[in-house]
Amino acid sequence: MDFLLTMTTFQFQPRIIGGDSADYNEYPFAQVAVFTPGSCSGSLVAPDIILSAAHCSGPIGYVLIGAHNMSGMDDEILIIEKQIIHPSYDEDTNVFDVIIIKLLSSTKVQPVRINDDPSFPTAGDSLTVVGWGRNESSPANATGVFPQTIQELEMTYIENEECQEIWLTSPDDDGVPITSDMLCATTSGAHDKSPCYGDSGGPIFRLTDDDSSSEFVQVGVTSWGDGECIGFPGVFFPYELYIRMDPDHDM
Repeated sequence: MDFLLTMTTFQFQPRIIGGDSADYNEYPFAQVAVFTPGSCSGSLVAPDIILSAAHCSGPIGYVLIGAHNMSGMDDEILIIEKQIIHPSYDEDTNVFDVIIIKLLSSTKVQPVRINDDPSFPTAGDSLTVVGWGRNESSPANATGVFPQTIQELEMTYIENEECQEIWLTSPDDDGVPITSDMLCATTSGAHDKSPCYGDSGGPIFRLTDDDSSSEFVQVGVTSWGDGECIGFPGVFFPYELYIRMDPDHDM
């Protein structure tokens, strides 16, 4: 079940399921809302490029960049010039669920660095998910309450084999396998915290440190999860796979 949000479902209340409101401008690259026929999250990966989920694509729309609070005035509204869906995307299986969105103009917001290391992350790594998605669990009808302030959630990376074993226990499993173009993360044995509708396309990332500096590195894009948004790991597209398949792709 993907996490697309239709425009008729907005009701603003606090938080992502089990998450917290992010501090003001804590993640400016992730303070992105994508509006096509529905609403999704996204991340800024270049001054005029947004990364989001392929299932968020649709007729030309616009994005908000820099918004920390939906009622505030601290955001830019930028028009979408074109959308480049991964050529291998399949809406039935959610494989290669990623889209590059080219904007008509650039922003001064600092982009996030994209992971290009296939060995990263490793099992047990702590990752952060940010988005504008629904914050309470209910049946998969994309209704519910949504945050006024952008939300963050700490998750733990698990390997695909473990993720597949957990998903095979779902009584509502719709047969979508965990494939090599997917990345999984969870929060606990109960999997009781998760991205939800409206979080599609948002980033999952990690703060990396070396001897001289630290920076956020995006490792994936929020793709899909359980219809009620809890009980199972969240599934993401690992963007470094795109880079390895097409190292000359146009960003």
